[in-house]
Amino acid sequence: MTSLQRSHHTNHLLAALAAGTLIVLGAGCGSSSDGESSATTAEATATTTAPAASSAELSEAEWREQANAICAETAPAIGEAFGAMDPTSPTPDQIENVVSTLVSVNRDTEARIDALAEPTALTDQVKALLDANEQATAAIEQQGPAALDTVDQLFAPVNELATELGLDACA
Repeated sequence: MTSLQRSHHTNHLLAALAAGTLIVLGAGCGSSSDGESSATTAEATATTTAPAASSAELSEAEWREQANAICAETAPAIGEAFGAMDPTSPTPDQIENVVSTLVSVNRDTEARIDALAEPTALTDQVKALLDANEQATAAIEQQGPAALDTVDQLFAPVNELATELGLDACA
């Protein structure tokens, strides 16, 4: 593969990643990573506050509001990682930073949504959403940048379930 083909391929993968992930569009289910920003890489830190675990079941509206707020709050960390990347010729380190940030932020968001006391009527759907997100996140973690070829397919079930649950900030 020539460097031009590699560059085009990498840009295609990054575009797919941006379009396909739950997090990039202001959503997500994942974990934060501590890091520093620099001119060449940004390891985003999602400074989020997990809701206190509660045994009091939320109403559907309360649960949706809180879950959407979590997704909206964690999204900027992904934007920072993408923003630190050279848009025309990203380095392997920049691509790896995006991948690791996606995994980290997705896991943080997932844990925070899981900590919400969803209404019993939504338990099965929430479990399906979190399971689907974990599967997509694990695939990205295991495959690294190679997973970017199929990121749309990896996150399609997550986005569909989020939409069904009314989590617009997560889809």
